[in-house]
Amino acid sequence: MVRCLLLSGRMRALLVVSCALLVPACASSTATSPDGQGPTVVGGTWGAPRAVADAGERRSVECDAPTPTCRPLSRESWPLLSLSPAGLGLALWNRWDGSQFRLASARFSAGAWDASADLPAGARGAPEPQSYGEYALAGDRAGNGVAAWRTDGPVLRASRFTASGWSSPEPIGTGAHPVPIQSDGTGGLVTWFQENADALLWSRRDSSGWTPPAVVLDLPHSYPAVVENVMAGAPDGSAVIAWLVHDTSPDGRTYSDEIWSRRYTPSRGWDAAQRVVRFEQALVSPLRVAAHANGAVVTYELVRATTPSGIPSEEVWSQDSARAAGGSDEWRQPRRVGGAEPGVKYVTNPELAADMRGNAVVAWVAGPDPFFGPFTIWTARFSTATRQWEPATELTDVPGFVRTTVRPRDLRVALSDAGNAVVAWRQDDERKGRTTLWASHFALGAGRDAPRLLAEADDIGGSAALSPPELAMDASGNALVVWAQPDGDRVRIWSARLVAQTR
Repeated sequence: MVRCLLLSGRMRALLVVSCALLVPACASSTATSPDGQGPTVVGGTWGAPRAVADAGERRSVECDAPTPTCRPLSRESWPLLSLSPAGLGLALWNRWDGSQFRLASARFSAGAWDASADLPAGARGAPEPQSYGEYALAGDRAGNGVAAWRTDGPVLRASRFTASGWSSPEPIGTGAHPVPIQSDGTGGLVTWFQENADALLWSRRDSSGWTPPAVVLDLPHSYPAVVENVMAGAPDGSAVIAWLVHDTSPDGRTYSDEIWSRRYTPSRGWDAAQRVVRFEQALVSPLRVAAHANGAVVTYELVRATTPSGIPSEEVWSQDSARAAGGSDEWRQPRRVGGAEPGVKYVTNPELAADMRGNAVVAWVAGPDPFFGPFTIWTARFSTATRQWEPATELTDVPGFVRTTVRPRDLRVALSDAGNAVVAWRQDDERKGRTTLWASHFALGAGRDAPRLLAEADDIGGSAALSPPELAMDASGNALVVWAQPDGDRVRIWSARLVAQTR
């Protein structure tokens, strides 16, 4: 699943109402494959982290307290990751060569990373701050990939990865923040924001190249306004885009949030937009979506501004759709997944992952207060067989893990076709000025492992020393985590692997 945000006054209001912050959750190891086939995962073992590549010199950028040695880790070198069911991985990051950024990648196969290499000429970004991070990666179940990025000025380019390597970059349009989708048997699909942010555009790769940009979603600058959109691809080549529409009265006293969706299929293009749900006097964010051939799932945090106690109510909600062959998604009514557990008054930023059949896991952080812990991590699992969510389970209530008074953040969650899941996150120790990176693993019927510390580093210049993690799993239940970490005056890309224990 990939996402884009449109910042607005509504989002600032949401911060006031909910004080929502990005947090992590944890997971453990699994049991048998959801359909009874494939391996039965009963545990997992993390290997020692290994350096994947040198991402170049750590550039001097603005710091809270500028000094000649202030060189914090910045967004431009964070790695991205995809992993196929067969275990073929692909990592992508921006490498600083001393004068400009160059996109670089490395291939993971047979349990090891190959040497890194730059993408073909033309895969480079301008070193202006607005270009930092404007690159994206998507992979398919065959191990192919597509990368999209913003180069000098507003020009967007894309390159496809196959067994022959990366193709020559091709222009796809102009704008900002490209988001690619790569599904089996397709050449790729990319959405991005128009230069003046009046629309979300899209293009797909067919036998003759990238199609001319077309509008998939209008983005009005007045209420009702689109404030967030997310997109996910399915193995059959289809994709689902979901977006959030906020409306408010001129006096600001009444407001509403609506979730809408469209599905793309190669045979007929985009279906008509349909409203998934509408909430009055409530705020929705963040929105997450996962897609499969026969339906989709959305999860979101729902904040109700008025409760009998006068304290905003924060809960995790979800909806799922069923789709007949060749038909449209039919969405069911929303259901609460989490937020009503004993002692929980605050939840934030649920994250979603799904397998090829549509089974899903959502994870979130909860606590008694937005600012003071202890914070706990919860998950819930969705079954396509029953179309029901299992009761929420706390994952931090395990031996060897101490509940934290600092909010975890940058949650990532992945679910394998074998049914096990992994969650990774960052956590700051503000008293010691350090950032830590954690992961946890759980399996159906086999329970959960205590969270594993993967990395830690001293923060520098008011900036976290570790990038947010990227996480993916293969069909056998093995997992990869990648992140960027400073090493003196340089940045290195690191990786850790979980090898599933099966029977």
